[in-house]
Amino acid sequence: MVLINQSSGYLMLRPDATTEQERLGQSLARLVRRPHSREQDLQHQVWLLSLNGRLYQAPLGDHIGAILDLGCGTGAWALAIAKERPESQVIGTDLTPPTITPPENLCILESDADKPWDFDTKFGFIHSRMLTSGIHDWPALLSRCWDHLRPGGWVEFLDVCHPFRAQDPAADNDSSGLIKWGHVAERCWARQGLDYRATEKHRERLQERGFINVREEKVRWPLGEWADSVPEKHIGRLTMDNFLTFMATAGESIIDQDPWLSAQEKRTLVADAQKDLKEHGHSKQFYLTM
Repeated sequence: MVLINQSSGYLMLRPDATTEQERLGQSLARLVRRPHSREQDLQHQVWLLSLNGRLYQAPLGDHIGAILDLGCGTGAWALAIAKERPESQVIGTDLTPPTITPPENLCILESDADKPWDFDTKFGFIHSRMLTSGIHDWPALLSRCWDHLRPGGWVEFLDVCHPFRAQDPAADNDSSGLIKWGHVAERCWARQGLDYRATEKHRERLQERGFINVREEKVRWPLGEWADSVPEKHIGRLTMDNFLTFMATAGESIIDQDPWLSAQEKRTLVADAQKDLKEHGHSKQFYLTM
């Protein structure tokens, strides 16, 4: 997660997610573009677990003015913040806006966060989750946030940071099918201009743009129920269930453009990753960093 304030605040970076459309979507399945679904509402619940029930971490005052939700997905967060702060005008943007009936203080717009924004509003709070899969030019995005943030306003990003990791040091490398698949997927995304380690560069980029008092925090997001705490077990159960389905439906397509592996090697790698997670997930203790 990332929190930034132009004048007196901090930045935080942290990872802490019936039918397929009811699964956890934006947190993991949005690694590839697909239509919005009720998965993203489940993802919203996972983030609430991660944030101890809060919609945000920024220390917002009582009267912050307008709020922007970039990449709003199903609109779950935008709807929740509009209800929590009825005095604020909330704008949610996405490439494919959700079909919802918004309250009077919420407006949903079709807009690409990765291109110049076609609105002039100055916001007291800019929020986003899981934008990495759609941003090709992070410095430009951060500049747009700066230009659309009123003095003293806050920006908060919550996003994934690759690679996949394992608590077991012996498995925290390409000997693990899951971690090897993640490395191949990452180089495929890089060929498309997507940087899945962009969060590691946020601090420097934000400071260069003029944001001050930057603070960052990294938290693991378990895959499976191996963690000790009850919230992490719950998160791990949800992410594990979703990720196995994600691998089955999109694992091969994500690495399809890799030029170094044959078609058979790609199929084998996906199968190895699924087997690794199913059979050894509890002992190797896989996780993502957000």
